[in-house]
Amino acid sequence: MDSINPFTKSKATKAYDAAVQKQAAYREKHAAEIGQYEAADKYLKEHLNGYGKIPEKEWRAELAESLTGRTAQVEKYYKICDDVKNAEALRRGAEYHMRNVTPERTAARTQDMAL
Repeated sequence: MDSINPFTKSKATKAYDAAVQKQAAYREKHAAEIGQYEAADKYLKEHLNGYGKIPEKEWRAELAESLTGRTAQVEKYYKICDDVKNAEALRRGAEYHMRNVTPERTAARTQDMAL
């Protein structure tokens, strides 16, 4: 006989069966969330490079280092921008003076040639 007599089951077996049924019902009800959790867990295990948990302290240190490097680069950029601005002002001033000086020289030359 394959059927089990319900009167011979112990209370522990009945409680276990009830717990298994509750677990199955819970898993069926929340299958989408459980699937997302398992996918995220799998992704993290694949991409954590052997770490057991997320290395937040190391990541924060790396972020701080990157930010200081970025700040240094930004300061260099602004310094170069100021240098370019000053060089452009000098170039414009030199061009202005060259335009003003050139007609006088040509006028002087034409007067010397005319004599």
